[in-house]
Amino acid sequence: DGVYFLVDGEHISAWVGRQAALDVAVLVELLHRGSPPPIHHGGGPVAIAAASLLEALRCCLPHGRLLRPGFAVRQGDAEEPRFLGALIEDRTAGTGLSYADFLQSL
Repeated sequence: DGVYFLVDGEHISAWVGRQAALDVAVLVELLHRGSPPPIHHGGGPVAIAAASLLEALRCCLPHGRLLRPGFAVRQGDAEEPRFLGALIEDRTAGTGLSYADFLQSL
């Protein structure tokens, strides 16, 4: 359970666990605005922590590089396969090796 962010180089998306104390609508707002809404609008400790992490992720990007907001999904929602599908490992172009294959070859 928890909140996980996925950065694909262009977008930043999020997955929210079923038990996480964060509304997906609040997370979408964080992805688009970057700051948590007031506590009385659904913000809270988890939203503040998520906003801090998003800010740290954005600060680590090369100068001038922006991430566009992606999407947010809660565990079990119909859109969850879209997020999970992005976690599938690609093989490195030219070598045909996965990351695990690369590590085993060292």
